[in-house]
Amino acid sequence: MLRSFVAIAALACSVAAQQFALPEHSYFAASGQTGNLWRATEFRCQNVYDAQDFVDHGANGPLTITRLRWRAADGVQNGGGASYQNVHVRLSSCPLDYAAVSSTFAQNRGADEVLCYSGVVTLQRATGGAPNAWIVDLALQTPFVWNPTLGADLCVEVDAPAPTGINGVPLFASCSGQAGERAQRIAAGSLTAAAGTVSPFAAALLIDASGGGGYASWGRARSTNQGTGCYAVARSCY
Repeated sequence: MLRSFVAIAALACSVAAQQFALPEHSYFAASGQTGNLWRATEFRCQNVYDAQDFVDHGANGPLTITRLRWRAADGVQNGGGASYQNVHVRLSSCPLDYAAVSSTFAQNRGADEVLCYSGVVTLQRATGGAPNAWIVDLALQTPFVWNPTLGADLCVEVDAPAPTGINGVPLFASCSGQAGERAQRIAAGSLTAAAGTVSPFAAALLIDASGGGGYASWGRARSTNQGTGCYAVARSCY
């Protein structure tokens, strides 16, 4: 009986959702902000993230991606309510490295592309904090299975018509191509565009997935001075 319980508990742990914050170092603060992700007009946008980000989060095999979250830029307040109809979200491995993506959308899509979400997306309230609230929160209708240890980067593509809603669309948190921010954005102001503009201002994205790696929760590192002496020396510990 005890053996059966232990086996069931182990199975439950193995399928629990873990989180991956993309790009690396972006969970608590964003180095950039942009109006060219979820925007105030119709759009098509790809974000390509380095597979190494997932490996650095402990990924050691296939992941089943089940949820995506985008957040407002740090300090931005918005009452939410803007609504996009007929949104499509597609995930695939990218045949190109994130640092060498094409401005042509089709060239960044892998043969394993899956339409993971189709429907309405309504923006939630942006509280104005840093980090700010996750104002787009999508549970994928069709999960995407992908193995970052094989080396192909991840492509997240969204297209949508112009939104409606009295509160408008706020700026979104992004990276800005600083060291360690391994991601690129390709964006166009048309949902049928064949090509867009390549930029380092890729979305700050939180991914929920089952499989090995990731973190169940996030907390800030802290330092505390202990003891007294002739000298006070600060050290960072990770």
